Amino acid sequence: MLSSFLVSLLALAPLDQRHLHRADVDLYVEMSDARTAWRAMQSAPMVAMMTGEPMAKLDAFGQQMGWNLRSAMDGLLPQADPTRPDDRFWPWSAATSMSMSLSGLEPAGGELRGLMVADFADEAAAEQALRAMGSLAVTDAKAESMRLFGQDLQVARYRADAMQLRLAGWSVRAGSRIVAGIGATEPADLAAIGADASMAAHPTRLDDEGLGPRAGALVYRAWSDLEAVGAAEFGALSGVLELQKWAAGFLPFVGSRGKWRLELDGARFATESLVERIGPAKELDASMGIGPVPPAATAMVPVEAVGAWTTTMAPEALEPLLDRLLGLAATGDGTGALSKSLDRPCAVYLLPYPALMQAVQAPPRVVVAMRTLDRAAFIAAMDAKAAAVLAADSKQRVDSKPYRRQPMWVFAAEEEPAAAVASPAPAGPLGAMGAVDFAMRPTVALHGDRVLLALSPTTARSEIKRLIDEKEGSAPHALASLGMEGAFEVSTMDWSRLLGDLWDQARGLVPMLAQGGTEPVDLSLLPTSVDLFGALQPTRSFARRVAREGGAPLIHARSESSFGPETPLMLMGMLYAGMSSRQAPPAEAELLETKPATKAAEPVADDSQARTTKALRSVKTALAVYKSQAGRFPASLDELLRGTDSFPDGFLPEKRVPFDAWNRAFVYEPAVDGGSYALRSTGPDGVDQRGAGDDIKSP
Repeated sequence: MLSSFLVSLLALAPLDQRHLHRADVDLYVEMSDARTAWRAMQSAPMVAMMTGEPMAKLDAFGQQMGWNLRSAMDGLLPQADPTRPDDRFWPWSAATSMSMSLSGLEPAGGELRGLMVADFADEAAAEQALRAMGSLAVTDAKAESMRLFGQDLQVARYRADAMQLRLAGWSVRAGSRIVAGIGATEPADLAAIGADASMAAHPTRLDDEGLGPRAGALVYRAWSDLEAVGAAEFGALSGVLELQKWAAGFLPFVGSRGKWRLELDGARFATESLVERIGPAKELDASMGIGPVPPAATAMVPVEAVGAWTTTMAPEALEPLLDRLLGLAATGDGTGALSKSLDRPCAVYLLPYPALMQAVQAPPRVVVAMRTLDRAAFIAAMDAKAAAVLAADSKQRVDSKPYRRQPMWVFAAEEEPAAAVASPAPAGPLGAMGAVDFAMRPTVALHGDRVLLALSPTTARSEIKRLIDEKEGSAPHALASLGMEGAFEVSTMDWSRLLGDLWDQARGLVPMLAQGGTEPVDLSLLPTSVDLFGALQPTRSFARRVAREGGAPLIHARSESSFGPETPLMLMGMLYAGMSSRQAPPAEAELLETKPATKAAEPVADDSQARTTKALRSVKTALAVYKSQAGRFPASLDELLRGTDSFPDGFLPEKRVPFDAWNRAFVYEPAVDGGSYALRSTGPDGVDQRGAGDDIKSP
C-alpha cells in the first residue's frame, strides 16, 4: 500500500509538490519556476562580482602575493560539477521546481523533521544532484530498496555530524524527481498526508494578495509559522539560535506567521511579507514601532551614517537592553527612572570606519540615539545606574568625566592579567558573532536632549564633537527621502559606500604590506572599489501595520537590496555582538607566547616557521596601519601598543608585541627617516644573520 501511495505522489506534476508537504509545518518554501530563478541569480551582484572580471583581476594580484583567492571564492560559490564550467549552478540550474518544509525547529517543538522535493529537466541532472547531496554527509552502506514505478529504487541513508549538527537523512530518485528527508522524517510518513493535511489544501497562503505587484523574477514563496528557533539537533548552535525577545522579530521567518515572497529584478532583490508576530516576537508590538516613524527619529541620523534604522521604542524596553550591556541582572534600584526620562523616537545607525583596522580591532561603530524628556532626571538616573554597576561587580570601573562639558558615562572592566588564556565562545543568541578581540566599553553620552548609546567612548566622543560642530540646516540623511508613509520602521544601508571605503583603505596599504618582497607589486591588477562594489545598490526597507477584521493587525514589510532584508538584523546583530563579547578575554589560543625565553630553545616543531610567519604578518600589518596614521614607521615596535583616538587599544590585536616560535623578539630595524624598515626572526638558532641562513624574513 505504501509503495502504491508513493508511486502516485512521485508521479505528480512538478507544480503539485505541495501535496507532499504537511500543512502544519513550521516553514514551507518553494521555487515554482526554479530555472528562471537560477538564470536571474547568475546576474545577482555578488555572483557577478565573484565570477566576473574584478575577481579575475584580484586573483591575478593574489598570485603575485602568494595567495590563492580563487580557491577561497570557489568555496563561497561551490561548483557541484567541475565538468560544467559554463554553469556554476548546475545541476541545480536544471531543476524545474523545488520545495522544502521543516517542523520541530522550535525549542519545544518535538523532533526536527524536514522534507525536500526537486524536479529536474532530465534524469541525468537529477542523478548528479543526488550525488551532490550525498557528498555532504556520510552514506549508510545499508541502502534500502523500494518498489516504485514497477522497479526497485534505492533509498539512500545519510548521517551528518559536523559543525555541531547531528542530522540523519535519506533520499530517493524516481526518474527526474528527488525526494529527500532529514531528521525524524521517514518515507513511510508520506502515507499519512491526506488531501486536507497537505500544503495544497491552502493555496491562499502563498498568493500575492496583500503584497505589492510583482516586478521581477520570482525566486521563492514561503509560509512561516515559526515562533522561535532552537532544535536540539543543532547541538551547541541551538544556543545561538534561541534569540532574545527584542531580537526575535528581525530574523527572516522567525517570530512570524504568514507569507513571504522574494524576487530578483536585475541587481536588486525585493523581499515582501505579510505576517503577524507570534511567540516571543509578539512582545515587540508593545515595545517598538508604536505609531509611524516620527521626523524626530530620522533627524537624529547623521548624513555620514552608512546604515540606519529608525522606529519608535518604548523607553521601558530600552532599559533592560542597557542593563544587559552593563552586566546588570536588574534595573538598579527598580524605579525605572531612566525609562521615565526618555522619549519614544529612536534611531540606530552605523558610522563609517575612518581606518581599516578599526573594522576588526574596535567595537562596531553602532550608535543608538534617543531623546530625553527631562535632562536632569536622566543624569540622575544614569548616576544611579553607574552606582548600581559598581555595587554589582567590584571589577567594574565607571568613568563619569564629561567630554566637552557634555555628560558621559564610560563603563569598563578592569584589565585582565596578561597571561595567555583561551577565550570561550561568548554566551547569547549571537555569540558566534562575538568571537572578537577588542575591549568593549559601553558608553552613554548626553548632548542637549540627545541621548547616545555606543559600544566605545571613541564613537561617543566623535558623535558629541559632530553635534557640537553641526551647523544649522545640515543636510539630512538619505533616509529622510524614502517617504514611506505610515511605516513604523524604516531602514537603509549603503553597502557600496561602506565596503568601497574599506576596500580603498586596504588598497592604499598594499604597497606597505608588500614591502620587502622579492618582486615588485603591480597595483594596476587590483580592481577599484567601483569595479568590485559599484553594482551594489542601497538597501531600502520599511514595515507598516495593516488592519485585520477580528484579529491583531498584520505587518506588511518590504525590502529592496542587493542582498535582502538585512539592515535591522545587521545593526542589531553588531550591537548584540559587542554586548556578547564584553569582558571576553583575548582569543589567544593560537597566539605565540610573549615571554622571553629563559632556557635553551626547544627542538623545532613542524609548525614553528608557520607560526613565526603568522606573527610577522600580524606585526607587518600593524606597521602598515601605523604609517597610514602617523606618516612614518615607528621607532620601535613598542609604539604599536600606544593607543590613539582612532585606535584606542593600539595597532596589534594581541595587545602586545608577539615573539617568534622560539620565544625571541623580532629584529626590527627602521630607517632613520621612518620611511622603510626591516623585520625578521633570527630563526631556530637565534643568531641574527641579517636575513640569511635560517632567519625568517617578514612575508
